[in-house]
Amino acid sequence: MAEKMTKEELREFGKRIASESRATKPVVVSDLTCSDCVFRFDDSDPFKNGKSNESGMQYGPVTVCEEYSHKPQGVLDGGECDRKKADGERD
Repeated sequence: MAEKMTKEELREFGKRIASESRATKPVVVSDLTCSDCVFRFDDSDPFKNGKSNESGMQYGPVTVCEEYSHKPQGVLDGGECDRKKADGERD
């Protein structure tokens, strides 16, 4: 049977949960070198993945782009990408 927490324990537990929730955030394209790549997907609305936004860019998760079915871990960790082409560089 679970023990009941005291008010002080509940308060400390609440502080811990709040602290941990502030410490993490999802990785988004704008955090990566991909932010200005012509091959990036729009990750702003996961419910529209596979569709195109008003400017013609395809919606998709941050882990994929036109060049990769799954981006290399180094890119997702914030490193450079061998296949990146900045806006305006596309052939």
